[in-house]
Amino acid sequence: MTLADLLLAYVLAMLTGLAVLLRPRREPLPEGASVGFLVLVGVLWLMFFLALVLWR
Repeated sequence: MTLADLLLAYVLAMLTGLAVLLRPRREPLPEGASVGFLVLVGVLWLMFFLALVLWR
């Protein structure tokens, strides 16, 4: 797996999460859904930086 593959996987995960979070809905998001999304983004950043560190 190259660095470009890791970067592409990260970008696709972010876009998927944003699409799910921002799509129009009939009812509002459940309580805490945006907090869960922020945790997911934080975990993705952590995995990305860990992959960068291990890459070197």
